[in-house]
Amino acid sequence: MFDEYARLYDLCNADKDYGREAEFVAGLIRSRRPGAKDLLDLGAGTGTHALLLAQLGFKVTGVELSAGMAEIARRKPSRGGAPVEFLCGDMRTVRLDRTFDAVTSLFHVMSYQVSNEDFSRALATARAHLRAGGIFIFDFWYGPAVLADRPEIRSKRIEREGMTITRRAEPEHDLKSATVTVNYTLQVLESASGNRREVRESHRMRYYFLPEIMPMLDAAGFKLLEAYGWLDKAPLSEKTWGACLTVEAC
Repeated sequence: MFDEYARLYDLCNADKDYGREAEFVAGLIRSRRPGAKDLLDLGAGTGTHALLLAQLGFKVTGVELSAGMAEIARRKPSRGGAPVEFLCGDMRTVRLDRTFDAVTSLFHVMSYQVSNEDFSRALATARAHLRAGGIFIFDFWYGPAVLADRPEIRSKRIEREGMTITRRAEPEHDLKSATVTVNYTLQVLESASGNRREVRESHRMRYYFLPEIMPMLDAAGFKLLEAYGWLDKAPLSEKTWGACLTVEAC
């Protein structure tokens, strides 16, 4: 997963407001832990969130499963703030033998943990890297909203950096496992050479409900502080596809 997609990932998400998202997360952290200085980003992707959080004053370490995405992150200029260390590792098992004031896992990375065991192991990793009273912030697909507004086929056209990319996302919804497998087909045209290629990937995601998350948080040593809509902090509802939790290490 992401091996081929990694090279096109930033182009496909060029319209994502990473700056606003980084400021939102920084505000959440500092509202609960004003003196927070260092941060671990689990599932760092191509590093955009991590680099922006560094610009906002945090010393950031990013961990990413995809070697291709981690390498792209390392090549990006820091543009202010402390340099970010990007490591390749699995957020379910990685142990860095150091602790942080805050841990983040953004852009639905926790929904890639499609079993309770995987989700719990990811929580355990976050807890193992937090000092007592540290904050873990993560977002995920919120079950009631996914069921109220079912996934549907979506297409997107991107024209940037001499390429035209047409991305089609076809979901397969499995109600029994509460998962959605998103099958991506990307048609890529390079303007200068006229070369065309096709990239296909399938990403399996799980949507979660708060009553099933709560015992996993407790078992991992976390206390729930807030549950709200991503970016707007609205109360969770059937309209909240992206839920965000702030939890504290006990």
